[in-house]
Amino acid sequence: MKRYLKFIPALVVFLLLARIFIFRPVSTVDATMVMMGTTARISIVLRDVPPQKAKWAMEQAFQLLKADNDRFDRYDPESELNRLNRQAGIAAFSASSQMFAILNQAKRFGTITKGAFDVTVGSLQKNGGYDSIILLSPGNRIKFSQALKVDLGGIATGFSLDQVAGVFRQSGIRDYLVDVGGDIICGGSGPSGRDWTIGVQSPFSNGLAGELSLSDKAVSTSGNYIKQHILNPETAAPVASGLVSVTVVAPKAITADALSTAFFVMGEEKIRSFLNENPGIGAILIRQNNGKSEVVKINLSD
Repeated sequence: MKRYLKFIPALVVFLLLARIFIFRPVSTVDATMVMMGTTARISIVLRDVPPQKAKWAMEQAFQLLKADNDRFDRYDPESELNRLNRQAGIAAFSASSQMFAILNQAKRFGTITKGAFDVTVGSLQKNGGYDSIILLSPGNRIKFSQALKVDLGGIATGFSLDQVAGVFRQSGIRDYLVDVGGDIICGGSGPSGRDWTIGVQSPFSNGLAGELSLSDKAVSTSGNYIKQHILNPETAAPVASGLVSVTVVAPKAITADALSTAFFVMGEEKIRSFLNENPGIGAILIRQNNGKSEVVKINLSD
């Protein structure tokens, strides 16, 4: 599974800075924060938004990202995630609303991907996988029906990005971009008045494999070349799907995050079948064939 805050960005934000500097009619408020070896970057376009309001919303966003990072951190023994893993197999664990919500979503993605996405994939005992997570409501209580450990690395960044987007919407901010370790959500348009331009990093060089022109969308990339090995839930071994990387474009960041992991596990044939049934989601697949890279776009315009 992916770590929550990735150490090497899967995507690079290709904003054509020189052109924007010359022509952009609207200024931005920009800030970055380093968390666990990666960078969270937020840009808010000051289009009908007072600077002080934008700065306040940005502070709220960074506080939210920091709180979620602490909550879902699998390396901090006292994080809520690790306390859940220690206790839920013994007795019902009283969880935060955020933990309850993210596990509810994790189970949903496990179901719709037929197990290709599974937050219990790293457990030594995995009979039942994500179905072994029992959510008890009301009360936000969580139980495990067997001994297991949850790893939220493949979904937590997307979950947090969607919350940040919610903060911006409630604040009346329409035009923004948030990039956490390469997972991105953007709203409205960039400083130039056009859609945000997102570059998809090549897995074989420091260059780009392609570009995306997006508004009100989220993007996430998975691949064993940039992250710790993604495991196949059926075998608990590193994935061998024939793909080098998978980039997913979706309306929600949590969808892009979870499906980029699941698609990397599923392989191209199953990805195509899934996307035929979900035309609102797009993907860029990069595969290597006889030493040459091939880029395949599905449900995305050229």
